Amino acid sequence: MEWILENWEIVVAILLAVLATFQGAEWFRYVRTVTRIAQSAWRIAEEEGITKELKGAQKAAPFLEAFFRMWEERFGELPDPTTQALAMRVAARESELHKADEGKSSTQAAS
Repeated sequence: MEWILENWEIVVAILLAVLATFQGAEWFRYVRTVTRIAQSAWRIAEEEGITKELKGAQKAAPFLEAFFRMWEERFGELPDPTTQALAMRVAARESELHKADEGKSSTQAAS
């Protein structure tokens, strides 16, 4: 006890580091959850885009509908604006990766 009182700055620093670690872990779980739901919603929007011949930004509405539905099923409420923005970033990244994969496959087919 005496050591704690004499070194209270170190004790406080250690406690803050532990709290930050737990808070950081919670943030990464949140980001991973948003990413997984957004990736599933993106696949649904892609399938709908193929069947309805949608292009580019026209797939945003099906993506958001699927994302909102899946989020609400999991958490019982609509996502907040921060979550929506993160989901849109995930969808944009998925779209870029998909386009890059298509470019590779068309290049390989031409060879």
